[in-house]
Amino acid sequence: MAYGDDITEGIPYVLSNPVGATNYSSTGEAYDVAIAGLPFFLLNSDDAPYRRVTAQYRKQQIDQSREPGEQTLTGWWLRSQSSFHYGQGIKFFEPIQEESLRFQYTESKGVNVWTKGQATLLKSSVGQHITTGGIQANGRPWQLMRSIQWTKNSNLYNGVLLADEYDVDKIFPAITVSISNKALTTNVATLTTTAVHGLSVGMQITITGVDATFNGEYRITGVPTTTTFTYAKTASNVASTAVSPVGTGIADVIHFIDYISGTDYPVHAICDDGVYAYWVTNVLNAGTPRLRVYKKLLSDDSSVSPTLMITENSITVTNAVMEYTKERIVMCVNDKVYEFSSTATSLPSPVRRGT
Repeated sequence: MAYGDDITEGIPYVLSNPVGATNYSSTGEAYDVAIAGLPFFLLNSDDAPYRRVTAQYRKQQIDQSREPGEQTLTGWWLRSQSSFHYGQGIKFFEPIQEESLRFQYTESKGVNVWTKGQATLLKSSVGQHITTGGIQANGRPWQLMRSIQWTKNSNLYNGVLLADEYDVDKIFPAITVSISNKALTTNVATLTTTAVHGLSVGMQITITGVDATFNGEYRITGVPTTTTFTYAKTASNVASTAVSPVGTGIADVIHFIDYISGTDYPVHAICDDGVYAYWVTNVLNAGTPRLRVYKKLLSDDSSVSPTLMITENSITVTNAVMEYTKERIVMCVNDKVYEFSSTATSLPSPVRRGT
């Protein structure tokens, strides 16, 4: 037998496909298996017996180990997380990275994920207050917000103090009341609510559904009882009359400081000690804006004039931050840092000067 490049040998049995045939047809010769019409012999022996088994019909799809295992070679390697409490910032999940990245996500909206092991919807919110201040020349926004608590008319309120360039307001969860009676005497409107209202003097309240005389936005000037409140209204007297159907009053803001753009100067920084609010601004002195520090009770509103604490006619405030800490006020103005008490009447020498 001659040997060459072709080392294959033909099957010693004629199975099918004589010259010119296109399809396989049985010739009577026995064979072990046929696949797609093609016959095959199996090389069976005692050492390699022929066995029939059922092939795996479902792939294992989860590998919980941190490191890629053998399962990643034969099936899909799906990863899962049980918590996202480290917040956003990861786009691709890779378990080999540091531990904190295993509990992050890319981004979310309206979902609270910061409680370990659970995800809940955030509370719905509404556009309660519109800010008007833009961006300062130094690139910082004029807006500053801080949580506060105050007591007025025997009611305890929780809210925020929102500084917005020329205005500072106290914002709190909206109080909605139903109005069942109206009266107007000597330009003072008195409305009666169907239940204890929880309102206080100084709140801005929007009245609807009463009538054209009483509807509108007003500042509450009095709270005679827990179910009545008053405000100024210049109009003819109205005898005490039931309101049917009942009207509605909504209060969610108290104007705290109202400076006028073009006449006054904006609030550059504000802080509080839980009783008083303190802020720094400028006033015109000899034709030049000069530093002033004021304070006012958190329970007050814009109708109450603030107390002037500090006058400094050698400084014009262009940039400032301040905070009440460890029984004193720390205030940074321009490139200097000052520390003074909440009863100070003059600006001390700076404790640190910028370089």
